[in-house]
Amino acid sequence: MNKNILLAGILSILAIFGTVYVYNTFFHKEEASAAQAEPAAPVSEEEETPLPVPVEKKPLVLQPSGDDPVEKLVILENELFQLSFTTLGGRLSSAVLKNYKNRDGGRGVELVLPTIEGVLPFQLRSGGFTGEPLNDPFYYSLDPSGQEVTFYRDFLTSDNETLTCRKTFTILPGEYMVRLAVRWETASGSPLPEDGEGFLYSLEYGPHLGPQWDRLDGRYDYRYYYLCRGGEKKNMRPSAEGFLAMDDPADWLGIEGKYFVVLSVPPGGVYSLAWDARTPADDSRLSFFYNLPAQDDNRREDTFFYFLGPKDRNILARYDQAEDNGFNLQGLNLRRLIPGASVILALSDGLAFILKALHAVIPNYGVVIILFTLLIELAMFPLTRRSYNTTAKLRRIGPQIQEIKRKYAYDKEKMFSSLQELYAREEVRGRLNMYPLLVHLPVFMLLYSILSTNIGFHLEPFIPGWIPDISRPDVIWDIYPMAIPVLGWTAFRGLPLLMFVTSIMQSRLTQAPDQLGRSMIFMSFLLPILLLFVMYNMPSGVVLYWTVHNTANLAYQFYRRKKG
Repeated sequence: MNKNILLAGILSILAIFGTVYVYNTFFHKEEASAAQAEPAAPVSEEEETPLPVPVEKKPLVLQPSGDDPVEKLVILENELFQLSFTTLGGRLSSAVLKNYKNRDGGRGVELVLPTIEGVLPFQLRSGGFTGEPLNDPFYYSLDPSGQEVTFYRDFLTSDNETLTCRKTFTILPGEYMVRLAVRWETASGSPLPEDGEGFLYSLEYGPHLGPQWDRLDGRYDYRYYYLCRGGEKKNMRPSAEGFLAMDDPADWLGIEGKYFVVLSVPPGGVYSLAWDARTPADDSRLSFFYNLPAQDDNRREDTFFYFLGPKDRNILARYDQAEDNGFNLQGLNLRRLIPGASVILALSDGLAFILKALHAVIPNYGVVIILFTLLIELAMFPLTRRSYNTTAKLRRIGPQIQEIKRKYAYDKEKMFSSLQELYAREEVRGRLNMYPLLVHLPVFMLLYSILSTNIGFHLEPFIPGWIPDISRPDVIWDIYPMAIPVLGWTAFRGLPLLMFVTSIMQSRLTQAPDQLGRSMIFMSFLLPILLLFVMYNMPSGVVLYWTVHNTANLAYQFYRRKKG
């Protein structure tokens, strides 16, 4: 009989380890954040080879023409977000997502994080991405709808040629997408100017993606570059100098966080890309650039699309079909942002739907997980009862088992046959400890998946002050940047310890009298210890699920014992 317990324990540990492996492999590739100012990792074969930073032989110098307008703040707004622009360069100073929570529990997540002074999203530079920023005051024209604004300004070249720049931002109802049209035109009709590398201007998005973080740990908060080409998503890393440049086109590119992203659809025609992760002082930077060459013409116009919003597969899928979005974009395959096998994603969506349906009645996801676990336990009760009834029978015939073992201590064959006869007579058909696990472990895996990737569970509290976010581990005492020696834990957590205690109690109570030898006593502690190590840094909602599972089984076992 002890083989069944051992097999069930090993199966549970392997399955949980497998769950973590599947998530890290298919749902989240841990990348050292470029924003942490660490030395760049070696570039793999799948990553772009860093190119030397171009040295501009002849910078393009543009001076503002005429009087400077007064600096103002211009706002574009729909039901999903509010974008605030400064007339200094026609740049984005704020992007607030209305429907998502802040860490303080309020609504409105800020995606513009100005970590570098003087740098804001949609900044233009003369020439390539190492050129001078054009942050002079622009004039503006706001459409009466409040969903389109044009910034414009005249500049003088070194040859006293007048060059007009226009930036038009457009949003639409129900869209997280922003359209940006940039137009340059010479007044005399002469060809557009260029720098020594042939570039007219560059467009930067940076210096960083919000919301504000406590620390980038690579799991529960991270930022890194990404690019999609040919339907395949690639993580990008700058070179040791903090730069990465390439001439190849992309389907889309941007900066990815745990739950929010900025991604950009490139313009048509010729362009080059660059990334900049230079980190001055205590600040950090993740900027990406388009470098646009001058044309043998007096006018150039480029149209860019930027998605500023949540990592939600249903929202991102709208840009696969033109009829599903207001900008008529199609075939972008933005869902590549959230990798995973289609079957697992479908099952995860199903479980998320059930939890959200319960949440509509019980507005606390911690309580919802407790109720959901109890419902599963109730559904599994026939198998659970049969398993524990067998354990009760084993305890009742424990003295007979011990007598047979004593009597035939030196005749293993006779001992085995006698025990089998006893089990047959008492209708002990074998314990079914592993069968409930075949249900609980897939649920555990799916719950781990959605709490680690689904933005709908982000910042959902259970017990304020202890578990403010079921998608993150609970914290009783945070000791970061210190860590517990050997273990590497940076915080003391209560829920994993509670899970550990209930696991030990359950492991001991499920052992029959014939299994209380030293080896099985050791196993009764070893398996809970392994579970503690595996689950210590998991989302608190997952640990809560396993703790309630243990507690429900303990309650039934105590009831059976009391009943006799």
